Amino acid sequence: MTLKLKLPIIVGIIIAVFGLLSIPQSAQIQPEQRTNLLHSPHAGKDWDQQKIVRESWALHEFNRQRLARVGIEADKTEAVVTDTNDVSVIQDDGTIIIPPTPFSLVGRSVLFTPAGAGYSISGSTATYDTNLGTKLDLAVAPAVNPKIPSVQGVEAGDDAYLVQDLGFNFSFYGTSYANVAISSNGNMTFRPTGTDNKFFDDSTVDSGESLAVLQSALPRISPYWHDLDARTVATQGANGIYIRKASDRVLISWNNINDFFNRSGDNGTHRFQVTLFNDGRIQIVYGAAQLTTTALVGISAGGTAPAPTLVNFASPTVPAANTPFAQYFSTTQTLDELNAIKAFYNAHPNQDVYDFAYVVLDFNYTLPGNAFAYYSPIRNNVSGINQ
Repeated sequence: MTLKLKLPIIVGIIIAVFGLLSIPQSAQIQPEQRTNLLHSPHAGKDWDQQKIVRESWALHEFNRQRLARVGIEADKTEAVVTDTNDVSVIQDDGTIIIPPTPFSLVGRSVLFTPAGAGYSISGSTATYDTNLGTKLDLAVAPAVNPKIPSVQGVEAGDDAYLVQDLGFNFSFYGTSYANVAISSNGNMTFRPTGTDNKFFDDSTVDSGESLAVLQSALPRISPYWHDLDARTVATQGANGIYIRKASDRVLISWNNINDFFNRSGDNGTHRFQVTLFNDGRIQIVYGAAQLTTTALVGISAGGTAPAPTLVNFASPTVPAANTPFAQYFSTTQTLDELNAIKAFYNAHPNQDVYDFAYVVLDFNYTLPGNAFAYYSPIRNNVSGINQ
């Protein structure tokens, strides 16, 4: 892995994973602000500067938990750093690059059972229920399509939701809800009292699956959070989103739902469903899924919830807790930006004199918002306690 630097003002980082050489792309690191330099009109992922920064920290925590499971302290990096002129090369020691995580839940089911104000998690023997119930149309009212007409390229059914009464009060992380908002993008949200309309709309149809948003936005159940396509043209025949209500449960299914086509390779088709029981249990069943980039599975009370607990839902072994639970799936490697910067500074003590950190990778890495590059300044004028 590699760090480019121009002393004493600029730090540039090149992280190279041997054997995965490709056209280099650029990225940068560290909190305060981040700007997309190139951005497609309809990226398919809802990323703004603040969200990108928060997600960097969330992925760092995700990586810390991943390493802790195998007895490695993420903060004690042993990455080899060598300098050649104005280039600093960092060789990953396993703490900087997060390996791909293939989707492992097809043919499986996961059961969340209330435990105090939280949940315990276990596998279950449930299979995909083909009695789907009533098909929902997210392209017409009363479905909500909040991005129309303000966002170019968005059509009805793309990034949309529909609120449905449950027929009973459902307790989620100890709070009772009578209805649920079903999103086209493979997740469902609950609306706490006093929630702002715009915040609710934007968060419910968020197409950029995010650990940070799962943690701190709306109460959410995410069986397969990804940018999916519920437009009329994509939900012909049996394809679509369904609901079936009974006195003791509600079944919500995304049946043969496709990826929304944002870029070449967005060709996955997915079949999964969530059952909400009137005793508070949540059951997620996967009939099919074709991971093409990333997807997020998990549940969270949102708001002031702590960082999500990393779970292998194919074989859950975590204790019951009232934290969010999540598993992040990706077809490619992911960069822990904070650990990359730490590796550089560990090898260059007492040299905190840089304005920027430039990171250049030699492997394919999808930047948020379809950006080709973005930057994040390190130096700023912020001062004061807790600032």
